[in-house]
Parts: sequence; C-alpha cells; structure tokens
Amino acid sequence: MQFIEITGQPCSGKSTFLRENKDKYFDGFAVFSPALVTKLISFICSLKLLGLSRVYVLFNWSMKEDVPFFFRCNIFVNAVSKFGIQKMSKIFRVASSSSCIVDEGISHLPFLFLNTDSNLVVNFISDELKNLNICLLRSPGTFVVLDRLKTRGHKRLRYTNANFFIEKNLNVENIILKTYPDLCSNLRIF
Repeated sequence: MQFIEITGQPCSGKSTFLRENKDKYFDGFAVFSPALVTKLISFICSLKLLGLSRVYVLFNWSMKEDVPFFFRCNIFVNAVSKFGIQKMSKIFRVASSSSCIVDEGISHLPFLFLNTDSNLVVNFISDELKNLNICLLRSPGTFVVLDRLKTRGHKRLRYTNANFFIEKNLNVENIILKTYPDLCSNLRIF
C-alpha cells in the first residue's frame, strides 16, 4: 500500500490543496479522514506501538504547551493517535484503494509541539519518517497566513499572539525543510 502524508504549518492551505489537486497529483489515492471512533482506536493502538517511554515523552511535550490543561491533553491524544494512522488507514481504507493520503500524520508532529525544540521532535520520529512519502506545503507567506488565521481562526490563537504563532510555525517549517530530505523515503515540496 502506498501511503502519503501531507504536512505544513496551520493555514498553509493543506486541505484546500488536497481537495483541488487530488486528481492532478494523487490520482487513485483514497483520502483517509478518520472519524472520532477511528481516532480513538488509533490512540489505543498507538499506545501499544509506542511503548511507555515514548508515550511519556509525548505527554511531557504536550504539557509544555502554553494552553489550558484540556487543550494540552487534546494535543497529547492527537500526537499519540498519529502513530496508528497508517495501520488504521489499511483497516478502514476508502473504496478499497491500495493507496492512501493522510492530512497531518506523524510528519506533522513538529507543528504540534511549539514549545519543544523541533529538532528533538524530528529526532523522535526519525525512524517513522524513513518509511514515509511526505508532501510539504510551504507557507504562502506571513500576510496570507495571518489573513487566513483571522478569517478561519485557530484554536491556539485564543492563547497566543498570531504573529508569534506564525513565527514559531515558520521556524518549524525551516527545520523540516533542512532535515526531512535526508530522513524521509520521499519529500515533495509544494
């Protein structure tokens, strides 16, 4: 099964790009959008896949984020769940497709942990990255992202300044651009 993850900073246009360009770049691929039950199953499977020490690292990183406790717990569940997505996509694949696209899989973890050194996060997922085909959607620019954040909103903006949020995500993007080409099975940049 061919498996591709799409990543990029918030409001870079990942979902729109995928919707508008699926036939052009990913013809024959099923888009895996897990429902709540699938995410829960993925979380439980991921706990076993990761093991206690790696789950503990993700929990600690989640608790460092400058958001309320419930939001930090959500980041933790989201981060852990990403490790079971590939397995879940095989079980719940859409239209029996042999190829699958995931919006924000494991490769997206550095964007979740804005208060943790992104190089540590990249190192943490380096074994998983070896087997991934990743499409990175680059930032369309600070002003475009800021406009989209204002228009669409983002949960984190309740707790942080938009410019600070954009700057942190641009730093993450730059680290990904430097490190992922040597770590991933394949990296396409759009």
